Amino acid sequence: MYRSRGRGGRATLADFLHTPMYRFILLGLVGFCLGVFTVAWTMQAGAQPHRARYAIPPGAAYHVRASGEVVPVGGAAGSPPAMSAATTPLPQHANLLDHQYHVTSEFGHYPNGGPHYGLDLDAWLGTILHAPVNGTVTEVQRDCVPGDQGCGKGWGTHVWFQSAETGHYILIGHFQRLNDWVQVGTTFDAGAPFGESGSTGFSSGPHVHLQVNPDQMGNPGSTNPAWEFPWLHCAEPVLGALFGAGCP
Repeated sequence: MYRSRGRGGRATLADFLHTPMYRFILLGLVGFCLGVFTVAWTMQAGAQPHRARYAIPPGAAYHVRASGEVVPVGGAAGSPPAMSAATTPLPQHANLLDHQYHVTSEFGHYPNGGPHYGLDLDAWLGTILHAPVNGTVTEVQRDCVPGDQGCGKGWGTHVWFQSAETGHYILIGHFQRLNDWVQVGTTFDAGAPFGESGSTGFSSGPHVHLQVNPDQMGNPGSTNPAWEFPWLHCAEPVLGALFGAGCP
């Protein structure tokens, strides 16, 4: 109990805030809010599908949809999974980037004249990179850091995959981070998010390296990515041109 101190026998708010009753009510409200938050968080975690950022257990085969949802399809990692007609993707196309970026090094040579086997784009750090076609992951390099120019053969954190449309090998390099689903043997739809652009490997700043090789995961025999992905550019992809997404 507390005694009134204000005029006319009325208790002031300040008096009430110093009473055991107030502290009891306050603790009750805090406990109630924590309980509601815990229940809501538990329900959301249970309902959330496996997305591209989530870890997936090794040793099994997966298919990744354009939304980033990871779907187990059976089989073993490293071997083409057996997919039903309901999950077998049809050839389709998607943007590599959220919008077009400038070509900073064109196919064939760097601005200084040295050989260059792909296209470099000046995408900002942390830009989400998507699969431009359906495919299967064939090589993955993780954990490169900026400044280690030899990591990942100079491509830094990178992924090679084989196009389901042409059978050609595609390289995307210099990631800041690859999503956990990017594992050898995983198949994916066009639009599946690979990860975030960065500046790992042989790189002087944030950018994306895109490379195409019809026969192998390497430099000799590489061809112009513009031939492989005509929907990603509106003009000849020379130095300063725009590339990476559909025409505006």
